[in-house]
Amino acid sequence: MGINILLSGDNAVVIALAVRALPPRERFWGMVLGAGCAAVLLILFTGSYDLVEAAVSQAARRARAVLGRRPSSWLPQPHDAEDSPQAVEDLWRAVRVVVIANS
Repeated sequence: MGINILLSGDNAVVIALAVRALPPRERFWGMVLGAGCAAVLLILFTGSYDLVEAAVSQAARRARAVLGRRPSSWLPQPHDAEDSPQAVEDLWRAVRVVVIANS
């Protein structure tokens, strides 16, 4: 909490220096709008960082899961005519199969 107070102090100095030459009414609105916009941007940046961090950690978990499998599961399996699904002949059916499989 002490570090937060220390770091917030320089923000107050920057706001004061930015609005020091304005008339009193505009100075008030400059402080309010400046601090408000800064707070909104801080929330947006924190949220976007959280989303990116979650995506990266999820990708890392998936990579560990794939690499943790036996190497023989990475190789193509021999074709089995009995249990193999039929290959589709139409582009859009293939796209639909891929989308459904990846969802």
